Amino acid sequence: MGKQKVLLRFHKNLYVGERVKYVRRVKWKLVHGAGQLGIYVISVCPGSDQLEIMDAAFLKQPYYREFPPFVVGIASGYEDALDVLLKIVRHVLDETGDVRLKEYFLQDASGM
Repeated sequence: MGKQKVLLRFHKNLYVGERVKYVRRVKWKLVHGAGQLGIYVISVCPGSDQLEIMDAAFLKQPYYREFPPFVVGIASGYEDALDVLLKIVRHVLDETGDVRLKEYFLQDASGM
């Protein structure tokens, strides 16, 4: 049986870590369930939290085929993911004057 696609949604202005090379290839592999060591995604949390950093390996779990995350950033390594998250917080703060990250990303998620 072949690998099943994960119907990930990516933010239209995806935040990418400095150490990520070949962004299109990384996105393709995330969608197609190909293994990627050291790749992390920053996504909108389904619960009450704002954003979460998750190792891309977690996307291979059956849960994510049914409930795909809304990815707002990708990074290579956990430290790179923290840098991307910091960049996101600074950008949202500059744009809106607050840090309601989840609200910021979900307001235009329907228009993708």
